Amino acid sequence: MKRRLCLTGLLACAGLACSSWSSAQALALSELGEDWQRLPLRGQAMFRFWGLEIYEASLWLPTEAGASWSTHRLVLSLLYRRNFSAQEIAQRSVQEMLRQGPLSDAVVQQWQRQLTEALSDVRPGERLTAVYDPQKGLRFWHHAQRVRVCGQIDDRALAHKFLGIWLSESTSAPALRQALLGLQSTGG
Repeated sequence: MKRRLCLTGLLACAGLACSSWSSAQALALSELGEDWQRLPLRGQAMFRFWGLEIYEASLWLPTEAGASWSTHRLVLSLLYRRNFSAQEIAQRSVQEMLRQGPLSDAVVQQWQRQLTEALSDVRPGERLTAVYDPQKGLRFWHHAQRVRVCGQIDDRALAHKFLGIWLSESTSAPALRQALLGLQSTGG
């Protein structure tokens, strides 16, 4: 347990890497309902930490959004390669959200609780999908033996900060962000 928490705790603190990928286990947006089927796949990448594959990320976002994702409906899906509890994912998520700016202790506690309740534990081969509507917030889907809604976040500030983990300019994984948004690398 300590080893897994240590790994989870280090994800944003050291040499993060990602690469493009192609997966046979692609998400069918039709699983999320008819309203979401028209979104184009914008980008995909494998997120690695110290050479270990953590998850495969995919983003569906309208082309006209460019890098300005926050005012557009989108789907972000993570296909996990490791076991993580909802609590571990929520804790790591809040740590990543703090990179985008300070939050009060009360907000941190509230958001961590909300995320823990909205997310599911995952095993290798399972997928968590965040469906974002800027007017409504986030709905989380868990794709395991069956597809089900596992939770919802109505707090639009939390929804925005959560997606900012991957999509904001202050992300700890800029190469992953570029791959997801389909941006050209500026070198380096």
